[in-house]
Amino acid sequence: MNEVVLTKDEVDELKFRLDQALENLGVANATPAAVVQAVENFVDKWQDASRTSGGSATKRPDVEDVAFGLGVAWGEQFVREFDWQWITLRDGRARYFAVARADRDLMVYPIDFLRACLTSPDMDCTAMLAFNMLVAKKVPAMPAKGYEDLMRGLRRIVPKR
Repeated sequence: MNEVVLTKDEVDELKFRLDQALENLGVANATPAAVVQAVENFVDKWQDASRTSGGSATKRPDVEDVAFGLGVAWGEQFVREFDWQWITLRDGRARYFAVARADRDLMVYPIDFLRACLTSPDMDCTAMLAFNMLVAKKVPAMPAKGYEDLMRGLRRIVPKR
């Protein structure tokens, strides 16, 4: 994968999705921690509804749209709180939005992670855990330009469920 500069269209898309998600979550003027908590609460409720419906098709918004909006809202809190940056990684024609520390030692694919949480009702959404670990400085530095995915392997000692 190669990192490429975000295009103006990508920047505009992220801004639009962010504004829309913050409004839908009711956290437009909230602190970064409150936004992350709202994102995780939304995912938890979505997963609860998926488990109780037994997989039946219920009227819901498109999971791709929901994951994109929630992912941008969550990712932007890394930017606000920790001075991370939005980046685009390309693999052939595919693009992946991520947020990364300036030296690119550590990153998160917020949209992809939350899509996995939304489509896997038993997956533990650790969005708040990751954020809190960074706040508490419990995440060590990694080699520069290593692009280590913070969410890979991040698990709670005692899962929520």
